[in-house]
Amino acid sequence: MVIGTANGQLHTSRADFSVRARQGDTRVTLLDGGLTAMARLGELRRTMDRRGSRVHISTIRELGGSITDSLVYERRGDPDAAIAWTKATRRYRNASLREFVADMGRWYGIRVKDIHCIPPSMRVTAALCYRAPLEEALAVVGRAGLRVHRVDGVYSFCDSDDGFNPAVAQVNHNRETCSHCGRAH
Repeated sequence: MVIGTANGQLHTSRADFSVRARQGDTRVTLLDGGLTAMARLGELRRTMDRRGSRVHISTIRELGGSITDSLVYERRGDPDAAIAWTKATRRYRNASLREFVADMGRWYGIRVKDIHCIPPSMRVTAALCYRAPLEEALAVVGRAGLRVHRVDGVYSFCDSDDGFNPAVAQVNHNRETCSHCGRAH
């Protein structure tokens, strides 16, 4: 089987894996089996045969118009984090708030202005049902101590963005059962 992304290819005859692909960015985590990941032109490649191994293929267009590929291999990644989006309940235990906001942006399809305004030391522990509305995810950010700002559909967590309108976040105080899917968390 061959899977093509905007900047790479994945080749396997038997493997379970997670892949996230965007323009110029492909990330693969191996769950079981083996596969070969290669950059767009096939010059850079890496065979993965260990659970949790990860490959990140990145493509950059230089100012002069030339295109540069890079392939970074990590032998030991967290396979559970790679498939967290497939579960009915997303659980974060002492996770980076930056990671939570980045995931929130992908799951809810929102644009985030700059996650680097979030201090790297900020952590969050939360569980969200996959059907929970955006307001509940924003409430997790608010409980962690950040103000959430929104303008024209772009969300910001920077204190300097006071010109942005505060986004209203409603908290589901019933933490035992999700009000949207009825599952206990």
